[in-house]
Amino acid sequence: MADTPVTDDRAAIEAAGRGDPAGIESLYDAYAPLLFGVAQRILGDRSLAEEVLRDVFLEMWTKASAYDPEGCSVRVWLLMHLRLRALERLRSGKVGKMVSMEDTQIAYVVGDDEDPSLSPTREQVQRVIDLLPPKQRNMLQLAYFEGLSSEKIGARTKVPTTRVASEIANALETMRKAFEA
Repeated sequence: MADTPVTDDRAAIEAAGRGDPAGIESLYDAYAPLLFGVAQRILGDRSLAEEVLRDVFLEMWTKASAYDPEGCSVRVWLLMHLRLRALERLRSGKVGKMVSMEDTQIAYVVGDDEDPSLSPTREQVQRVIDLLPPKQRNMLQLAYFEGLSSEKIGARTKVPTTRVASEIANALETMRKAFEA
C-alpha cells in the first residue's frame, strides 16, 4: 500500500527510486494505459503486451534512481523502455505478426511534453505522417516499429546507410516542425 499519494511525475519517480510504493503506483496509474496500448500495437498480442508492460514497470522499480530529469520526461523515459522491450520481444521470435505504423500510437516519436494535453492526438500524428514522402514514411516505420538499424533498412530498401539516416532525420524534423506550427 502507498504511504503517501504522489501526483507529480518527477516526485513519483524519485519516490519509486527510494522504494516507496506510492511512486510506482502513481506512475502505473498515469502511464499503464498508454504503455499497454503502445505495446499491444507493436506486438499485436494482448498477453505479450501485458508481459512487456509488467517487465517495464519491474525494471523501472529497480532502475528508477537512474532516471535523469534533464534527459527527457518520465513519460518519454517509460515509452523508450517499453519500445526497447517490445522490440526485443519481436526479435526473440515470440511474436507472430508485425503491425503497420498506421495502427500504432507513436506519441513518443514526436515529443516529450510533460502535459499530455499538449501532445498531438493520434489523428494529428497520422495526418503529418501521411504528408511524408513514401520513402521517409517507410523508413520511419522500419526504424521505429520493426526496430531495424540503418544498415538493415539500407539492405532491405537498397538505399545507402547514410541516406537512410538522413531520410529518418528529415522525417522527424518535418514532423517536429508540423507540430510546432
